Amino acid sequence: MAANYWASNHAKYCINTKQQLAESRARYLAYITERDVKLIHQYFALEIRDMAKKLVLRQRVVATACLYWKRFYIKNSFSAYDPRLVAAASLYLASKVEESTIQARKFEQKLGTPTERYKYNTEQILDMEFTLLAQLNSHLIIFHPYHSLCTFAEDSHIDKECLEFAWGIVNDSYATDAMLLFPPHCIAVAAVFLAGTLTKHDMQSWLATLSIDVAQIWAVVDEILESYQARSAVPNLAECIPQLLRKIPRNV
Repeated sequence: MAANYWASNHAKYCINTKQQLAESRARYLAYITERDVKLIHQYFALEIRDMAKKLVLRQRVVATACLYWKRFYIKNSFSAYDPRLVAAASLYLASKVEESTIQARKFEQKLGTPTERYKYNTEQILDMEFTLLAQLNSHLIIFHPYHSLCTFAEDSHIDKECLEFAWGIVNDSYATDAMLLFPPHCIAVAAVFLAGTLTKHDMQSWLATLSIDVAQIWAVVDEILESYQARSAVPNLAECIPQLLRKIPRNV
C-alpha cells in the first residue's frame, strides 16, 4: 500500500476526467437522460448505506463500497449487471478491505429474507465479488477525505457543529461523481468551505490561504449542490429508479 495518496494506485488509476465519464454513460442517452444516470448513482449510494446499517458497518466501509460500485459501472452497463447485486458485492468486498469482515452467510442473513430489493443469495454475491475484483483490476485501497477533513477543519477554525455538518457533506459526496473526478483532499476542502459558508462563517479568506486549485474546489461544490437539487426534485427515488432501469435495453 502506498504511504500517500499521490503515490497510490487510487491516484494513478481511479481518477477520471468528465470526458471519460461522459463517454462511459453515452450508451444510455438514447433511453434516459444524463440526469437520470446520476439519479441512479445517487440511489444506489443510498442503497449501500441502507445495507450497511442493517449489517452495522462503519461509514468508511460504505464510502469504499460506493466507489467500487461507481468504478464498476464506468466499464459496465446497468443492463448487463444488476446494480443491486453489484451493490451487495461491493459492500461485502469493502468490508474485507476495510477490515470489518462479516461472514458471507451472516451477510446474506442480516440483509433479510429475499425481496425485490435484496433477492440474491450468498453464492451469487460471492460470484459477483470475483467479477468485481477483476473489473477493478484489484486496485482496492481507497484514500478518503475524512483525514484531510479534520486537518482542514482545524486549520479553518470552524466549530464542532460546523465540522459535523462538513462530515455529513463528505458522506453525501459519495452519491455524486466527485470521488471519481477529484483527489480526496479537494472534497474535504469543498465540504469545509460549503459547511462554513452555509453556517455564516467567512470561508473565502480561509480558502485564499490554501495552496490549492480553487477551480477544482468550485467544481466539487457544484457536484454536491447539483446532487442535492436533483434529489429534492424526485421525492420518491425508490419508485423512480426501477422505472429508469427498465428503459435500458439488455444489449446496451
